[in-house]
Amino acid sequence: MSEQSRLSAFIAELRRRRVFRVAAFYGGIAFVIVQIIDGTFEVMGIPAWVSRLLITLLGLGFPVAMGLAWVFDITPQGIVRTEGPSTGSGRQDTKQTKPLTGNGALIAVAIAAVAFGIWGRWGTGGRDFDPTSIRSIAVLALENQMGDDSQDYFVSGMHEALITAISRLPGLRVISRTSVLVYKNKAVPMSRIAAELNVDALIEGSVFRDGDQVRITAQLIGMRPERHLWSEVYQRDIADVMNLHGDVARAIASEIELTLGDDSAISGIGNRKVDPRAYDLYLRATATSPWVGSEQEHLEAIAMLEEVVRIDPGFLEAWTSLSDRQSVFIFLARFFIEVPDTSRLAKAGKALKMAQQLAPDALVTLLATGNYHYYAQRDYFKALQAFYAALALDPNNSVAVETIGYVQRRMGHTEEGLQSLLRAHESDPHNWDLTRSIGQTYELLRNFPSAEKHFALAIIQEPHTPLEQAQIARVAYFQSRQPHDALKWLSFPEGLSKNQSNAIVLFSRTRLALETLANPDSSPEAILLAWPESIWESIPEIDMRSYITGLAYRYLQQPATARTYYDLAAASITRLPDTEQQEWLIILAECHAMLGRPGKAVEAARAWLDNLPYSKDAIFGSSREIGLAMIYSWVGEWDQAVELLDRNLSRPSFISVEELELLPDWAPLRQQPQYRALIEKHGG
Repeated sequence: MSEQSRLSAFIAELRRRRVFRVAAFYGGIAFVIVQIIDGTFEVMGIPAWVSRLLITLLGLGFPVAMGLAWVFDITPQGIVRTEGPSTGSGRQDTKQTKPLTGNGALIAVAIAAVAFGIWGRWGTGGRDFDPTSIRSIAVLALENQMGDDSQDYFVSGMHEALITAISRLPGLRVISRTSVLVYKNKAVPMSRIAAELNVDALIEGSVFRDGDQVRITAQLIGMRPERHLWSEVYQRDIADVMNLHGDVARAIASEIELTLGDDSAISGIGNRKVDPRAYDLYLRATATSPWVGSEQEHLEAIAMLEEVVRIDPGFLEAWTSLSDRQSVFIFLARFFIEVPDTSRLAKAGKALKMAQQLAPDALVTLLATGNYHYYAQRDYFKALQAFYAALALDPNNSVAVETIGYVQRRMGHTEEGLQSLLRAHESDPHNWDLTRSIGQTYELLRNFPSAEKHFALAIIQEPHTPLEQAQIARVAYFQSRQPHDALKWLSFPEGLSKNQSNAIVLFSRTRLALETLANPDSSPEAILLAWPESIWESIPEIDMRSYITGLAYRYLQQPATARTYYDLAAASITRLPDTEQQEWLIILAECHAMLGRPGKAVEAARAWLDNLPYSKDAIFGSSREIGLAMIYSWVGEWDQAVELLDRNLSRPSFISVEELELLPDWAPLRQQPQYRALIEKHGG
């Protein structure tokens, strides 16, 4: 028999044994399975190695299927061994078919393969998408792959640096770290995270550190619809780690087709070597925000940053962080007075000067310059100049936009400040302090429904905060005029810190006012019996219990008994050193007013206002003018009280017609003819 005859006979035998049909059937099913893997596994979070394993098994299974098709046959009687070819009367019935490889089955498989192919290309799991549709991203908290919780500070530093690098990409809105950390270690579906943050894509990844080697694994997941777009592994020596984040940012920019031009958008992110020991210490120092923690923790962070710049004097970010820490420390320490700590002010200025010498036009330098002028100097014009210069480099920098909003408010530009804060909120929706500040701004503008909405959201984001509780209770009462309803917002806070003293006083006064309005026939003893000891112990500098008790007797119109407690409260304040008395001058003024010392009362309230006048701070200055007006009304100087109230009712402030009409602090003034004219003028 010729070679051609033998080949023809072999092909005929393959046909008889249905091997070709099995191959077509197997190939069609395999194609459908691959399309399913490609379109759904990543969306469902199934690891990539599972996909690779299944595809490999499908490939290995093909020759096995062909061998089984040659040896066995599927018949109505079951699986039997295929008989060899026969001739003559013993010839096999070639019309008998394998049920699973007949024409109908093959047509069904072909239709399914085509359908899945179309779905895989154009359906929700496909790769054919418009990359320019991604213009907002959230970088989820990176996973610590080192199995050592003590390295969390390092992973956090990598996460923050990566967000900073990506946020420099032009035309891309990047969610702030504060908001993405809300989802850390929580089993929240990616689709929900993207919806709550209102972003087009998410980045997730991990960090591994082995000696001097750092590895970041990152992957980009599109969310509209949900699909895996890109993944990569980056490894650098720790001395070169500051360039690593820029590499990730450039890769993402390329994937979503952002135009970088000459790459200036992310220049300055790294481009230099760092001392590994200095970098590690820098990450430890910046692991916590300068706005939280004890004074000792602030001092420890400052000491670490000072050591960093001693080791590596060219470490720009360490100099700017050191300046920021000192500036915020000054702001918190002199929260209620104008004059800063000159020694610390000099240290903040020196750190900033070193940063400016290294890179005067760098983003971090401009931000630190703005922070120094705002927090340390209260020079609002210079602060705005620096922040706007920072925005010219990074238009999407939510920190700069947010701080601009705060500066605008303190300059008295409240409407502009509100717009800046709302813009920042788009990139930082879970930042409770920002949410609260928006509520405050609405209250300044006397938009009580919007204020209540944002205060309520802030309380959801950060429960048991005394300031937000007091503020929402106030605006809720101004709208409903039902003290019982407003009281539901006021639960006694726990874990109070020194920096919350003003919040504790406002909380206590607000709760006491509402309780006495809701229970006018009750006694101060009955009302205060339910108050916890933590309230009295929260401000150890003054006799808080006597002050609140005296105020309760005053609200319930028992002035004689009130004076006994006010005398004790005043004594606790006058025993303080002069510098520490500054914070409590308005309470001292209240005590003097109730004790029949009008001259001393007005003197203390005026000194409190002079410490931070409206010209230096539109928010605090306005509030202090309102405090002075209250003292004037308590001592019977009605004209002076009305003049100050008229001024502040004519501009954004925390005084309103509703407060004057409803709160017991203004009861003496409500009996005077000047008061009615004031209310009519301002829409009462």
